[in-house]
Amino acid sequence: MPVSNILVMGAGPCGLSAAIALSKISTLEDPIHVTVIEVRPELKTIGGTLNMTPLAMRYLDYLGAGERLRQDSIDMKDGLDCVSLRTGRRIGNIWGNIGAIRTVRHSLVANLLRTITEDHVDTVELRWGQRVASITESDNHVALGLEDGTTLQGDILLGCDGLHSHVRRRWVEPEREKSFTGRVIAMGFGDTSNAQSMVLSNGDPALRDTTVITSPHGMLLASKYEPSRQKTYFAHTMYVKEPDGDARDGWKTLGDAKDAVRAEVVRCFDNGRVKGVQEAVADCQDWHLWPIYILPGEGRWYRGRVLLMGDAAHAMPPQGESTGIAIEDGVLIARVLERRRSRTVEQLFSDFVSVRKPVVDKYYRASIWAMENGFQETSWWKSIIIEWGIWLYLLVKRWRQENHFAQDVRSVPLPA
Repeated sequence: MPVSNILVMGAGPCGLSAAIALSKISTLEDPIHVTVIEVRPELKTIGGTLNMTPLAMRYLDYLGAGERLRQDSIDMKDGLDCVSLRTGRRIGNIWGNIGAIRTVRHSLVANLLRTITEDHVDTVELRWGQRVASITESDNHVALGLEDGTTLQGDILLGCDGLHSHVRRRWVEPEREKSFTGRVIAMGFGDTSNAQSMVLSNGDPALRDTTVITSPHGMLLASKYEPSRQKTYFAHTMYVKEPDGDARDGWKTLGDAKDAVRAEVVRCFDNGRVKGVQEAVADCQDWHLWPIYILPGEGRWYRGRVLLMGDAAHAMPPQGESTGIAIEDGVLIARVLERRRSRTVEQLFSDFVSVRKPVVDKYYRASIWAMENGFQETSWWKSIIIEWGIWLYLLVKRWRQENHFAQDVRSVPLPA
């Protein structure tokens, strides 16, 4: 029997994209029913801003959520500027006028959910506030035992439940544990009127759409993200020791010390030629900490009838395209399952991994390199060398971006 009843664990960008893409390949002859299980009782306003590349937007247009999301976001016509705090000048620019947008995670998830409830209600079921107590498997099915005593059964289970994946820890690869990078992202939201005080050495605004300011103490990202452009998002990577005991409580305690977080970010961007940076950061009142955990690069992605996707399979440091990679996972699994009538579950999952893993490995290596070389404190002289490296990197990336964003997993050749 071909795969028809699919369980998806996690209602984030990966899980919801997979659900919609799978619904789109459902036919009268080979119908598909998708059940999305989410531990949270409702959509939460968590996370920072997201860069959605032209490729990610092409997938979202295919899924039916692209135009909805554009209405809640900004068009990055001026792209992403990289600015030197030392010189007060732009080092380089990428992603301008190519169809990229900047948004917040909440808007992305909300519009994917809206697409499901308006366009796919017959094939996709959403179950909120469901905690999984057990995962079991037979020759023909996989079953989720829920804490409320009920059982959900499917032909396959897609674990799209993020870095802390219950599916990975309970079933696919319990021994593959996350590791803390020693870094956290300090995220703040403020008014654009304050951010407009940031100016370059020639008097031009430092912030157009999105700007990354480099310094010996790391990088500061500032970005507009909503249509009115009245709000600005700030993010800076800090070095922090992992809390003892319950890490969740420890991170909350550290994050509650908003004045200390803000003061540390202000300290990192003094003595430069970009005017107004410290004032803009100091005026931002709402700060949160987001610890950066990653998974080992090598590991199992599937076991039996259960497949990991997104951060559950390949969590990596932030690198500008992470959410697009998760969405692409969701689109690819639907492409693979178009052959569900002629191939076994083992073959289907093997096809997914053989196509996807080489691509993800490249992103993973690049993100580790960026974290180790860009998200750290350096000497003033080394920061100059890094700026030249960034200039060259942006030049090459801009030259390659058209070919890079032309790739599409919907037309990728699959194994014979």
